Amino acid sequence: DFPLLDSMAEASMRRIYEFVPQDHSNTAWAFATVSYAHGPLLDSIAAAAIKPISQFQPQHLVNTVWSFAHLRKVDAPLLDAIALEALQKMSQILPHALASTAWAFARLACHHVPLFDAIAARAINSLGSKRGHGQIAERNVGMMLWAFSTLPDLTLASKLLQASRAAGQRLDGLSLSGMFMAFQQRHMHQHCAALVQANLAKGSMFAVAASMSAARLAESGDATGALELLLSAATGGLNAASQQVWIACGGCVKSMPPCSDDRFPDLGEPYAKELRLLQHVLTTAERGNVESVCAAVESFGEGMLPGTSRWLKVAGGQKAKVLVDAASQAPMGGVVVEVGTYIGYSAAKFARTRAARTAGGNCASPSCPSVVTIEVDLAHAVIAHNLLMFAGVAHMVEVLVGHSEEVLPWLASRMQEHRDGRPIVDLLFLDQRGSRYSADLAVLERAGSLKDGAKVVADNVLKPGAPLFLWQGSPGGRVSTQMRSP
Repeated sequence: DFPLLDSMAEASMRRIYEFVPQDHSNTAWAFATVSYAHGPLLDSIAAAAIKPISQFQPQHLVNTVWSFAHLRKVDAPLLDAIALEALQKMSQILPHALASTAWAFARLACHHVPLFDAIAARAINSLGSKRGHGQIAERNVGMMLWAFSTLPDLTLASKLLQASRAAGQRLDGLSLSGMFMAFQQRHMHQHCAALVQANLAKGSMFAVAASMSAARLAESGDATGALELLLSAATGGLNAASQQVWIACGGCVKSMPPCSDDRFPDLGEPYAKELRLLQHVLTTAERGNVESVCAAVESFGEGMLPGTSRWLKVAGGQKAKVLVDAASQAPMGGVVVEVGTYIGYSAAKFARTRAARTAGGNCASPSCPSVVTIEVDLAHAVIAHNLLMFAGVAHMVEVLVGHSEEVLPWLASRMQEHRDGRPIVDLLFLDQRGSRYSADLAVLERAGSLKDGAKVVADNVLKPGAPLFLWQGSPGGRVSTQMRSP
């Protein structure tokens, strides 16, 4: 209710200098939770809060900076005041609040080095203390890792990750994605491989992680390193995707390590559903045949998940036909951009359709992909890369890791550089949270990345729903969109 919020903001501004610290933080938090960035109110809060900042309790400081970060409101004097006061009260800030503080400053691109150093030191000491092992949850470590990975120097992120492993924590793909994104965008391929191997190569993910790590080394030109990694990992078991990498790197077929695809992951393992799906594909589909691979994905969803509480988040069946039709009708010469890779099903479909249209004439290599897909969960990205390798289209698909909010601006900038500012996106497929559709499309629109006549496909716009995206329709009239109900 914007009129009500506007009235509340105006009333608050009239009495802003009567507020106590909790009033400042609560008001900012209330507007942030409904994602309403009332600029004049936030300016008033920032101006009025600086003088009494020493009276703010630690939670007031955290709530205030979190609110400004959520609303993307940068106020340098307020941020500096909060940082200095947080340093004074560092020992009183709870572990989850430490993570929120680091996240907030990083999201606003305010890299206050003394504050980040203090937060990292507190977190690392807590992880190293027997009494502190249970105080910092893995999800909080993940938030700090993301924040520290936005710094030019990744030393803090590396030290925190090392302390987390030493404390026996096993971070999931979401927690690791920020650090991998930083390595990937800085072309630090060996660090990408090492991160995956050190943190994800456990249990049934072992062979999957080894394949991905070896592929990253091979793509960086280190074929020897890729082969050595696969040999060292062979005792733990490899999969059919690993053999793809082995052959691509020039490894001798006779000395190729054997596969160990005969055991399905236990349902209690992390990412069990996705790993079982990949196992099903590797053992039932035809290597190098996209249609066979995609059919195996669909058969897994139809035959192995019914009767369970699990479901498969892929655009299969009639939705797949919509994707293929869009890819067949979209302009050519550029790229398909997908937001929401999951296990690589739709990326494989796009790659096959593009290849059929170009008949080998399109540039398709890690440096010039025909499909660029974005996945927020590193573990899902690793699994997808294995599926794409087995399908024979990994050379056509680039899997970028990270949240679309951070990856898309970087990708748009990279595309502008490679094409001298000319539009390059032929088709955009939005398959993440519907609440992000409008913002993600706007990033590419503002950057001029979408070609005239480009196709936009958005899944699940009615349920769970993407109301803002539907309301805005086709911004600028440059993009052809349709409502389809398969």
